[in-house]
Amino acid sequence: MSPILKMAAAYCAAANWADDVITDKAFRDHAEKDCGKLWRSFLGIARVFDDEMIEQCGHDFWLTRQGHGTGFWDRPDNTYGNAKNREMLDNYARWVGEFYDFTSEPRDRGTA
Repeated sequence: MSPILKMAAAYCAAANWADDVITDKAFRDHAEKDCGKLWRSFLGIARVFDDEMIEQCGHDFWLTRQGHGTGFWDRPDNTYGNAKNREMLDNYARWVGEFYDFTSEPRDRGTA
């Protein structure tokens, strides 16, 4: 699995866990697009990420951009190599801002 797909899967898991987002195909497509943009924006530091760091980055991207009480800013300086890298990722997530353009799957309302 590519690093972007690993990051996007973790991003989706965090969205589902923190915000009950239904991670349907449209949301997974969004996750892959936005995680891909993050990856390409920080290719120099991302190339040294191991699988655990890639997954952590996906989680932290969702949590930070949505303004939750944890995320990039809450990690030790060495989580992403050093404090400067962590701060750049944090600033990027805050810059792209919150994401609310997702839909919930319709609930079964029973029969009339």
